[in-house]
Amino acid sequence: MPRKLRVAPGQRSAFTTIREALETAGRSAVISIAPGDYPEPLSIRRKEITLTAVEPGTVETAGISVEDSTVELAGLVVRSARKPAIEISGGEARIFSCSASAGTGTGVVVRNDADATIRDTDIADSRNGILITGDKFVRRRPGVTVEGCSVRHVAEDAITVRHGASALFRLCTVEHAGGRGIHLDGAYNVAVEQCEVTRCTGTGIEVRSAQITLHECWVHDMDGIGIVWGDQSSGVIGPYLVENTAAPGVLREFQWQGQSQVPTPSRVS
Repeated sequence: MPRKLRVAPGQRSAFTTIREALETAGRSAVISIAPGDYPEPLSIRRKEITLTAVEPGTVETAGISVEDSTVELAGLVVRSARKPAIEISGGEARIFSCSASAGTGTGVVVRNDADATIRDTDIADSRNGILITGDKFVRRRPGVTVEGCSVRHVAEDAITVRHGASALFRLCTVEHAGGRGIHLDGAYNVAVEQCEVTRCTGTGIEVRSAQITLHECWVHDMDGIGIVWGDQSSGVIGPYLVENTAAPGVLREFQWQGQSQVPTPSRVS
């Protein structure tokens, strides 16, 4: 059974900081955290840890780095100035109802062979939003599910999947990116379902050397082109709508090699 620990400054039988609780936790623990600001970067390595806010959205901490661990983060506000707000390197992570911002860094990074589920989480005010990447030789591939999340107000690309990684994005919103909304480059298998991409400076969805399933997405009100299919892309295209973007709306750099299940309307103004 995991140990149950409390972080609540000033209360008896509780830890003052999250780091103190982690150091005491041993291999496995569930740590509940009272409202407050905990300005300490956290490193979790080879543990099974749950960090949960007693009141979601009231616990603010600095960056969280996870390596080869099983971790659940629930209801936390994670802020970093330059490094990733949340970085998962190996192991398994579940991130629920959190918010992440990283200044000049990346909001959430999942790398190597990590598996992650990210739900109902807001990633904002960062250089990049979400980066999912294997190693450059594609020996280790992460698998990530992102549902009901928003990525907004990022200086460059909002979402990037590369180097053999697999990912599912469902019911997500991407808005106000200074670069591309969703960028897939060398991704192994990616599904983008019922997502909205809007108000980005670059391309809404750019698919380079990736296998993709696209279904019921809306790309609109863009400075850049709505969707670009690169010359090494394949997969299944379901219904989507592109409107109010730069011409030509949808750009195919080659004859699509996958399946087009239904017509794909495009409106350019």
